[in-house]
Amino acid sequence: MRGGKATKRGLSKEQVPVLVCRDRNGNPADFVLEDGGALAIGRVLAPIVDPDSVLRTDRGKALANAIRELGVVHKQVNPSRNIRALEGVYHVQNVNAYNFRLKTCPMRFHGFASKYLPSYLGWHRM
Repeated sequence: MRGGKATKRGLSKEQVPVLVCRDRNGNPADFVLEDGGALAIGRVLAPIVDPDSVLRTDRGKALANAIRELGVVHKQVNPSRNIRALEGVYHVQNVNAYNFRLKTCPMRFHGFASKYLPSYLGWHRM
């Protein structure tokens, strides 16, 4: 299908998975993944995550599995239990804000072409 919106919510073959990370200083890192599995996520996280890091994520299973393999501290948000910020400092709002800006950015370009997605991500980071 050319253009338009995906018909399915969440991850599906209709979408290209992109992993977005932000550190406490707001420095972004984003990656176009070959798939949304733990192996692909672990491959891109391993070079950028320090062993003493604490990662705060949503409840994605593949993401949790990849982080477990890295051996770092992992804290998950759980909106259904009203757990959004744990211990006051761990939250995902920096990433949520970045994702919102990334999703609204294509309006300037009338959408993104998948083959140029890495270039668009680089443009957005700058």
